Amino acid sequence: MEIIRKKGSSMIIGSLPAPTPGIAKQTSEISEGLEKAFLTEMLKYAGSKPLGGEFGGGIGEDQMSSMLTEIHASALVQRIDMGLTPRNGGAAWAG
Repeated sequence: MEIIRKKGSSMIIGSLPAPTPGIAKQTSEISEGLEKAFLTEMLKYAGSKPLGGEFGGGIGEDQMSSMLTEIHASALVQRIDMGLTPRNGGAAWAG
């Protein structure tokens, strides 16, 4: 074990075993689900808003907008790394 001291506090760092492939896959799926849920909520507020009046889609647009937001969030999760789990062999928090 290694002890790191930093301005009055100390932290013990031990080496952890490498995760097994099954756990790594499960962790990856869970983190992608969290990323998708986070992005879905963010896109609800920052995403496109339905048009009103004669150019709006009416009740159909209201019903389909949440599904479209989830699809956009899924596409973003596949394209960006939010840092919850390591991807492409990299560290989750490289620093």
